[in-house]
Amino acid sequence: MQKGLIFLVDDDGFDLNMAKMFLEEELGHEVFTFSSPENVLEMLKQVLPNIVITDYEMPAMTGEELSEKIKEISREIGIIMWSGKIKDDLPEKVLKNVDCFVGKFELGSSQKIIDAIGIFLG
Repeated sequence: MQKGLIFLVDDDGFDLNMAKMFLEEELGHEVFTFSSPENVLEMLKQVLPNIVITDYEMPAMTGEELSEKIKEISREIGIIMWSGKIKDDLPEKVLKNVDCFVGKFELGSSQKIIDAIGIFLG
């Protein structure tokens, strides 16, 4: 699998650090982490990642809102929503601008992330 630049967005510091370690050390990707969606939008003015992995529930802006703003900037950026929420509990409109949904606590979530990244990076 080709290596890529991934923006990882989550307001939970533990999840953010664990996912960063996995994506960098296990898979070899370059990862920028953000605890605030607003900071991601600022960084997108400077550099475009291959993929953004975002949580759904965050204080200032939801993953849905962030995904919508990202797709306005570039439809080429792959978006993976990685959330503690269950996909079936989310309104369908939440996933409109998301390319893939992975539940944080679902069985095989690491492999689903790997598979989704593989689709975007080839």
